[in-house]
Amino acid sequence: MALLAALSLGLCAPFTADVHLPLLGAAKAAALAVNQKLRLLNNEIDFGTKHTPHITLYLTEWQCRSDALVSALRSAVVQLATQRCRVTLGRAYAAGKFAMLNVSAPCARVASDAVVNATHRLAAPNQSVPEWVYALPEPARSEKIADVRRFGSPNVFDQFRAHVSVGWASDESSVASAVAQLAYEPGATFRADVVAVGSTGAHGTVL
Repeated sequence: MALLAALSLGLCAPFTADVHLPLLGAAKAAALAVNQKLRLLNNEIDFGTKHTPHITLYLTEWQCRSDALVSALRSAVVQLATQRCRVTLGRAYAAGKFAMLNVSAPCARVASDAVVNATHRLAAPNQSVPEWVYALPEPARSEKIADVRRFGSPNVFDQFRAHVSVGWASDESSVASAVAQLAYEPGATFRADVVAVGSTGAHGTVL
């Protein structure tokens, strides 16, 4: 794997960035096609002009825009250099206000663990627990709260679930209906050779 960092370094101020696997090849094309259909609802997630289709490995607020983050990420990527990471897109599903594609890729969990272990010390402390976490059943709720307090993210280690967010709407029933009507065939694959870092927008998007 190689590291692609799209950060403006040197300004020491808290910032949010998403460490992710950008979709490539046939998988990117499949995600673009699904997103194009879902944009009939709205363009809150727009792979055509604004956003990058991706699998998040670690999304958090960082303490500072510094060389330390890129250096730590390089260290994690070196550990992953021998990994052969083949990613397969699975079924589309509705998750509340989000439309998502399931992902089959055990290597994504390996990559996420490596990135979090290498960089979490650089995450901003005392981050707020997202409101949606409190609505979850136990034991997931308590585990995610603990992960936010320790790692600055509710979706790491045992709580990591690889997926691609392809649509969003405030009306959950509209999302469920749109996903149910999708003409989408799962199975597109790509080899994840790149770990990227990008600025974030609304609804988990990467700019």
